[in-house]
This record gives sequence, C-alpha cells and structure tokens, in this order.
Amino acid sequence: DKKEYSLLDVLFSDLCNLFHSYCDTFPAHTSNYKDAVMLHRVSVTKYMELSQERRNSFRYPNAPEALRNLLKDIMKRLLSYKDDNGLCLGDCLQHVVVTLETA
Repeated sequence: DKKEYSLLDVLFSDLCNLFHSYCDTFPAHTSNYKDAVMLHRVSVTKYMELSQERRNSFRYPNAPEALRNLLKDIMKRLLSYKDDNGLCLGDCLQHVVVTLETA
C-alpha cells in the first residue's frame, strides 16, 4: 500500500508537526533536539524554494480570450435551453426578431 502526498503544503505541515513534536519531547541540549531544529530549517528553506518555483511557473490565462469563450458558452447554453414545455429561448428570440422586422 503506497501512500504519497498529493500537495506540498500537506507534506510541509506534517513535517513541521513532526519537528515540533520532537522539540517538545527532547531537552534543548540533546542531539535529537538539535537535529530536529536543523532538519526543520532545511525543510522550511526547501519549501520556500519549491513554493517560489511554483509561483514563478504559474501562467495567467489570456483573460480576454477566456472571457470571450465563457460568454460564448453561456450564450450557446442559454439559447439552446429548453423549459419544461420544450420551448427553446433561441426559438422565442427568433420569433421576436421576425416580429420586430415585420413591424
């Protein structure tokens, strides 16, 4: 049964809890305490490096294109939506346009 961490934040939180537990368990002058403090420093440094890499690799979407695609999708769904009676809004709007053009 292989267990893995899916999020860096969860792994880091568990490591912090582990090192905190060690520091609470052993007196400050022992090598166990000093090792836990040193490993905690290393893990914080590495976590900060990985977090920075993740922030630097994040790419913002092309907002105008994403908005245009979202609006197209909304319009498509809105115009093809059928109510309980099977009436489609797109058909109703076409009827309104024809009525306005003939008026």
